Amino acid sequence: MTEEEMRSKMEFIVEHHAQFAVDIQKLKELHAQAEARMTKTEEQMTKAEARITRLEEVVLRFANATETRFTTLDEKMQSLTEKMEALVVSQTHTDQRLNTLINIIMQERNGRSQS
Repeated sequence: MTEEEMRSKMEFIVEHHAQFAVDIQKLKELHAQAEARMTKTEEQMTKAEARITRLEEVVLRFANATETRFTTLDEKMQSLTEKMEALVVSQTHTDQRLNTLINIIMQERNGRSQS
């Protein structure tokens, strides 16, 4: 191999080595950028998970409060139903007594008008 060929091959190797070094540097920069994006994504995911956890807690508290309110409402409705039933019975009894009183009064009036 001649000196010229040797020099040509060495230049070729040096150029490729230089290009390889540039490519490696670009890859390192891209890797650093990717690491930064990954770190930012991980931070956002951590924040999102915390928000989801807080949201789950709020939903659970709301569900529990709603269940308690419905239970209270059911109890009050049951009590109201029982009181209404008692009122119906009492009203029926009152109506019967009032009818009896009206009949007595009507009989007394009829008895006086005939005399």
